Amino acid sequence: MSSRRNSKLVLFCCLQGYKYGKALARVQASERLSNWICAMPQKKILGAVGWLCAALVFASACTKSPFNDDVAPQPTNISGQVDLHRSDRDNSNVYVWLEGINISTLTDRDGRFLLELPRERVSGATGVYQVYFFVANYTVATKSIFLQNGEIQYGQGSLDASGQFNETIDLFKKLDVFTLVHPDSASSILAPPVDVLVSLHAVTDTVTVIFPKSVGGLLGGLFFLHKASNQVFVDIPDQGADTRETVFVTSEASTSRRGVFQFNTATVRDLFLPVGEYEVIPYFFIENIQLPDQLLQSLGEHILEPHPDFLNIPVKREGGGFFVF
Repeated sequence: MSSRRNSKLVLFCCLQGYKYGKALARVQASERLSNWICAMPQKKILGAVGWLCAALVFASACTKSPFNDDVAPQPTNISGQVDLHRSDRDNSNVYVWLEGINISTLTDRDGRFLLELPRERVSGATGVYQVYFFVANYTVATKSIFLQNGEIQYGQGSLDASGQFNETIDLFKKLDVFTLVHPDSASSILAPPVDVLVSLHAVTDTVTVIFPKSVGGLLGGLFFLHKASNQVFVDIPDQGADTRETVFVTSEASTSRRGVFQFNTATVRDLFLPVGEYEVIPYFFIENIQLPDQLLQSLGEHILEPHPDFLNIPVKREGGGFFVF
């Protein structure tokens, strides 16, 4: 019994000595580190602190943590500038659309645009994708971008390393559209019939224009955009007409179509327009065989009907002013 008790006592003393030795080693190591820091010149200490701060800033700027996949993915952008020739420096409302991904935006007055590609929309996408630049009475332009597993390959094709198209995208006018409204103002209480005349003139090559619901060579419909409220009023003379008149507009002579409307009067086709300033827009389509069907569909579900969605088609028109007082 005595020898067993002595063995346990020796083992206990050894364990305690081992723990004391480790603690003493840690204290000595800490003292050596403190003495080393104190012995460092002040400039070196400040330099070390600076490196530590820079590392923290760099880590906070990371958009994706290598240890945690729960960080929200950041969108990927492409940008550029569009120039509409013969547009009086107004390069706004050019429709920019990415085929296959179905993401779009519009240019500002200077023609600049920023198209955001959220990663969840392009996840896994690989290949060459076309970006379309569209205004109905201008030529259509396209640019290619490359995606690899949902990532834009910057610095390839037409994109520079920052994701910007390295050249201005030029669109050239192919059809002049001018709308004349006579009289250009009328009373909301009592007004005579109002004449609308749209004149079309091809700039260079022949342009195909389609007039839906046209009867007797007249316009098949008119849209009235109330500028203050963006409310749209539609006047279709013959709702039941199922006609599509095709006209080839040349550069040699202008083509005209006329429409007549009456409003706020006791007629079979009343059009009640609130007081305010309007843009009168004739109902017709400019044919463009270069456009994918998906692009037109992206502009609105009822884009090809006499519906307010029709006004989503970008067109550079002149004239068409009308005021109700």
